Amino acid sequence: MTYVTSAVPNPPGLTSGPNPLNAQAPVSRTNPLDYASPQSAVAAGLDPTVVNAAWAKAINAFPSAAAAVNAGVPAAVVTDMWTGGPGPVPWWKKYPMLTLAGAGALAIAILSGDKGES
Repeated sequence: MTYVTSAVPNPPGLTSGPNPLNAQAPVSRTNPLDYASPQSAVAAGLDPTVVNAAWAKAINAFPSAAAAVNAGVPAAVVTDMWTGGPGPVPWWKKYPMLTLAGAGALAIAILSGDKGES
């Protein structure tokens, strides 16, 4: 069975392309992390300094480069921007009991020291 949809073989409305009145305005994205890579954000006109800072901060928030890649960050971007993740934790944050013990020992030494009495 053949269905006839139009008497004209190629109606003009079907081959003329999209209606410009129905087209949406392009969305202006200002967040560098909205783009697939830093390069695409810079190509869209964002400031390269802001883009690199935002991407480097985001990538280095992952505990490892593999975690960043597994989260969907392109491997080439991770390779370029990975600096080792979050910075090292200071010793006094790693060993709070040692810090408290040292501070206590110092306080005792100061308070029980020679008071200048002869």
